[in-house]
Amino acid sequence: MSKISLIIQEYDLQLINFDNIFQNIEIKSINEINKLKLIEKNNYKYIIDIRNKNIKRIIKHHIIHTICQEISSIKSKYRPVIFIQPEIISRNNEIFNYCNYDLFRELLIHTLQKINANLPIVIYFSHIFIDFDCYPDCKGMISSGKLKELFSKIVLQYKNNRVKSFEIIKKYAKSNGLTFLSKDYFELLKTKLLLIK
Repeated sequence: MSKISLIIQEYDLQLINFDNIFQNIEIKSINEINKLKLIEKNNYKYIIDIRNKNIKRIIKHHIIHTICQEISSIKSKYRPVIFIQPEIISRNNEIFNYCNYDLFRELLIHTLQKINANLPIVIYFSHIFIDFDCYPDCKGMISSGKLKELFSKIVLQYKNNRVKSFEIIKKYAKSNGLTFLSKDYFELLKTKLLLIK
């Protein structure tokens, strides 16, 4: 497991490694799907059908809840950003023993985009890979110009993350059974991020 986050002091950023968050999402999703007996057995193979609306709802819930929990638990003066590497998730993850990679990836990206658009949380889809374990020692592997450009784009996205109202996400939360996403919880996240800005 690689480092959970990376502080970029000169830009007041705390990049949170999505790989670590995904491991929690994956474990919680598999456990709940199994507990609800939604894993099918087909020719001696166990299958999680991503097209099943109950399974989709469970996975969306764990993606959103885990990211919200991660952001709300941060105790830092730096601006938190969920940082997603170019290869969003590895095909070697446990969940792909049970389900189709492409369908899961599509669901994941769609859900992350919804979070980015509707919640007071910044998720950055990077085109540059950063090794959280060796940074800053490996800064020489990426030109300093590219890093500066990357960090500047992240800061700009953070600043442009407009103040959002709960009404925007309320319908989405209701249709996906996101009962934890109450107005109070939403306001807690928003307040936390406003204090850091």
